[in-house]
Amino acid sequence: ENGRPDIPKEPEGQLVSEHLNIKVTYDNNDVFFKIKRTTILKKLMDAFCERQGVR
Repeated sequence: ENGRPDIPKEPEGQLVSEHLNIKVTYDNNDVFFKIKRTTILKKLMDAFCERQGVR
Protein backbone atom coordinates (compact mmCIF):
# COMPACT_ATOMS: atom_id res chain seq x y z
CA GLU A 1 0.00 0.00 0.00
CA ASN A 2 2.93 2.33 0.56
CA GLY A 3 4.78 1.09 -2.54
CA ARG A 4 7.24 -1.03 -0.61
CA PRO A 5 7.45 -4.81 -0.66
CA ASP A 6 6.64 -6.81 2.42
CA ILE A 7 9.90 -8.25 3.65
CA PRO A 8 9.50 -11.63 5.31
CA LYS A 9 11.13 -12.26 8.65
CA GLU A 10 14.56 -13.86 8.53
CA PRO A 11 14.19 -17.67 8.43
CA GLU A 12 15.77 -19.46 11.37
CA GLY A 13 19.37 -20.48 10.75
CA GLN A 14 19.68 -18.49 7.51
CA LEU A 15 21.19 -15.09 6.89
CA VAL A 16 19.29 -12.70 4.65
CA SER A 17 21.31 -9.95 3.00
CA GLU A 18 20.10 -6.38 3.34
CA HIS A 19 21.07 -5.69 -0.30
CA LEU A 20 20.25 -7.16 -3.70
CA ASN A 21 22.68 -7.26 -6.60
CA ILE A 22 20.74 -6.74 -9.82
CA LYS A 23 21.94 -7.03 -13.41
CA VAL A 24 19.90 -5.30 -16.12
CA THR A 25 20.65 -6.15 -19.77
CA TYR A 26 19.51 -3.77 -22.49
CA ASP A 27 20.79 -3.78 -26.10
CA ASN A 28 23.55 -6.24 -25.09
CA ASN A 29 24.79 -3.82 -22.41
CA ASP A 30 24.87 -4.94 -18.79
CA VAL A 31 24.22 -2.45 -16.00
CA PHE A 32 24.70 -3.56 -12.41
CA PHE A 33 22.92 -2.15 -9.37
CA LYS A 34 23.25 -2.86 -5.67
CA ILE A 35 20.04 -1.83 -3.94
CA LYS A 36 18.42 -2.28 -0.57
CA ARG A 37 15.56 -4.76 -0.33
CA THR A 38 13.25 -1.87 0.55
CA THR A 39 14.10 0.23 -2.52
CA ILE A 40 11.09 1.08 -4.65
CA LEU A 41 11.41 -0.41 -8.16
CA LYS A 42 10.67 2.95 -9.80
CA LYS A 43 13.85 4.37 -8.28
CA LEU A 44 15.88 1.56 -9.88
CA MET A 45 14.16 2.05 -13.24
CA ASP A 46 14.79 5.82 -13.15
CA ALA A 47 18.49 5.26 -12.38
CA PHE A 48 18.75 2.76 -15.24
CA CYS A 49 17.11 5.15 -17.71
CA GLU A 50 19.39 7.98 -16.62
CA ARG A 51 22.51 5.85 -17.12
CA GLN A 52 21.34 4.69 -20.55
CA GLY A 53 20.07 8.08 -21.68
CA VAL A 54 16.59 6.62 -22.19
CA ARG A 55 13.41 8.43 -21.24
